[in-house]
Formats: sequence, C-alpha cells, structure tokens
Amino acid sequence: MTDIEILESTYFDRCTIKRKVKAKNPNTGVTETAEEVIAENVKCALSKKDTPIMTSDGVGKLAFSHLLFLNPNIDLQEGDTVEVTVMGKISIYLASKPFYYSSHSETLLSYKERV
Repeated sequence: MTDIEILESTYFDRCTIKRKVKAKNPNTGVTETAEEVIAENVKCALSKKDTPIMTSDGVGKLAFSHLLFLNPNIDLQEGDTVEVTVMGKISIYLASKPFYYSSHSETLLSYKERV
C-alpha cells in the first residue's frame, strides 16, 4: 500500500469539486461563465481548527477554519467550489491554494453556505 492509499483509508467524507470555466455559446457567440464538475464523490477529510480572536473592542471570540485533506493527484485549484458531505450534511466552501505533500494535499476552505 502506498502512503496515499494509507491516508485515504482514513478519509470518511466525500466531496465534489466545481470550477468556473468560460465557454463560447455556439448559438449566440457570446462567451459565458459556467460551473463545470471537475471531480465527484472524492474521498476526503474535513478538519476544523478553533482559533481565538480578540476584536478591536477587547472582546474575545472564537473563530474556526476548515482544512480539507485530499489525494494529491486530485485536480483542486484556488477559487474552486468544494461541496463537502460530512455525516449526510452538505456544506459548500471556496478553496484557497492547495499545499501538496507526497501523501496528501491540504487546502484551507472558506465557508460559503450549507445546503
């Protein structure tokens, strides 16, 4: 088993990756933006990290960030929309630039919405 396969065996979430692409409409000749599915039903792991933040008025609050773990061979790019399914619930995120290791990639996600 490779390092990638070993880590993937610990991934229990699934994701769909979508990317905005420009294409010329053959009927109108106008270039339009459409969302294209890059990959579906991809094994992944979504992690949450709590980060304490002090506001300008001195009041503390707790924020959190999401981190997505994926196979490094999956084509995920900065700006892609990622729909992650965790325990049957779907949340939609915007991907930052992935950081690659030989065994996996890590991508910070910004929360967009919950379906």
